[in-house]
Amino acid sequence: MSGPAASTADVPARFQSFLAFDFGTRRVGTATGNRLLRSATPQPTIAAQGDARFAQIDLDSAAPLTDFAGRRTTHGAFARDEGIRFTPMLVIYGPSGERLAEPVVGMGAVDFYGDRVMKAIDQARQRLEARHMHSAARSAGRAPRS
Repeated sequence: MSGPAASTADVPARFQSFLAFDFGTRRVGTATGNRLLRSATPQPTIAAQGDARFAQIDLDSAAPLTDFAGRRTTHGAFARDEGIRFTPMLVIYGPSGERLAEPVVGMGAVDFYGDRVMKAIDQARQRLEARHMHSAARSAGRAPRS
């Protein structure tokens, strides 16, 4: 027989709720959990559309990475260059490496994290669509409507 399991009272309150990610290049699975209730709940999968890709950057890793300009770097160097010092942190980049939305830093309240992620995705999508409309209008020789 093994010893008694640690009770949830032994776990600090800030670790009672958590958010989990399952990173893929085309989809990211998410789930929330609660140690006190001993429950886990799947959340909506975030799917990449078009040429979008997901990448997990490991802050302290020396693993190789190619940045948006095609330069070889490491995960850690890329994170430092981008000012990424905390996890979790979601940053949405455009095709040229420009940030398309305010970064989602930290989890805050787990119950609202998915909403914050979806808001950032919507903000990025709107910026890309506006850029596309502006580019299409310019190539057609007319100014875009506001």
